[in-house]
Amino acid sequence: MWNRHYPNYLDSIQKNRKVLVAPLNWGLGHASRCIPLIHDLIEREHEVVLASDGVPLDLLTKEFPNLSSIELPSYNIDYTGGFTLSFLRQLPKVLKAIKKEKHLVAKLHQEHQFDLIISDNRYGVRHDKVKSILLIHQLQIKFGIPGIQEIGRAINRRMINRFDECWIPDFPDHRSIAGDLSKTYGIENAKYIGPLSRLSLEKKEAKQDIGIILSGPEPNRSQLEHKLYEQLKNTKYSISIIRGTSESSTEDWSAHTSIDLGNTEDIKQLIETSRMLITRSGYTTMMDLYSYKLPTILIPTPGQSEQEYLASICKEPMVELRENNLDNLDNLIDGMLTTTY
Repeated sequence: MWNRHYPNYLDSIQKNRKVLVAPLNWGLGHASRCIPLIHDLIEREHEVVLASDGVPLDLLTKEFPNLSSIELPSYNIDYTGGFTLSFLRQLPKVLKAIKKEKHLVAKLHQEHQFDLIISDNRYGVRHDKVKSILLIHQLQIKFGIPGIQEIGRAINRRMINRFDECWIPDFPDHRSIAGDLSKTYGIENAKYIGPLSRLSLEKKEAKQDIGIILSGPEPNRSQLEHKLYEQLKNTKYSISIIRGTSESSTEDWSAHTSIDLGNTEDIKQLIETSRMLITRSGYTTMMDLYSYKLPTILIPTPGQSEQEYLASICKEPMVELRENNLDNLDNLIDGMLTTTY
């Protein structure tokens, strides 16, 4: 069902442990890549407790309806003004949320007595007396401004090194998907576990020309949905879209197939039965498509330097298209659908 590259990464954990799994609410990528991890934990007879907030928590509770879940404080991150400026502006708020969630985890541990904590990019989800693992691929943050970049990376290293282990969902060699982002410079507790994907994809007969998968924080997700709708509302091509939200749409996708918050099977079917794909260049998407060669248009979230970098290092049949250049979308789609890869 899910795609393992390093099947033994949980071997060091004894069976029948109580494990808290807590992905960040920053789009759906963090929660999505935790799904194969949670499946592996359950298969190894661990008791898993889910913790997040917003749509990621909705996704996980939909995927695992029988697991206990806990709502954590939201970081409330936005990208207004670009990644670097928004990071500096929101740093006090983020640090406050990290401190708040660390206090909450201490209280939760008193109640649940966790044996292991696995946090996906939530720096406050750890406990001094419980083995705490940080799941992260972006060890070397790209800010675009050298001085600020070094300060940001130093802060990131310090926070990562507070965990007992840092698990990197990537390869350590030439196969690396994250490129420079997943390099371990200055990280003392790093362990590569290989890409995490909830999808095991197989080629099937196409049911639609274009598959669209949206995700990410608001308002960026809604803005891209609106722009794509305006560009494609008169298209001659058939479309299936997974909107990546539980909120209703303001766009009329009734001429096509539309799903609000897709589960694993929905996303798998859409990718397998589409002639091409349009999606964000989030790292989880890059892992999902790593070994599945599908013509794909990657549209990085404006101002998010990580997605811009990942899109810039993509390989055929993937191509990068910036959101401010969507006027070229029709020609690009025509070219991709008529090219043999």
